[in-house]
Amino acid sequence: TPLVYGPTAVMAPEGFNPLDAGQIKGMLTGMKGAAEYEHLLGRKDFATKAAGALSTS
Repeated sequence: TPLVYGPTAVMAPEGFNPLDAGQIKGMLTGMKGAAEYEHLLGRKDFATKAAGALSTS
């Protein structure tokens, strides 16, 4: 079963070794990754709405 990892941005570095080893198939990193995934799905949910607040900080 393919596994996709969705860590918070500060936890993302821990996911690169399993990603490089092929143990996980993809990684959506932090709020930005969640917003990008929503964009791919054609949806505007929480991550897309919250991303605007992150870009101004």
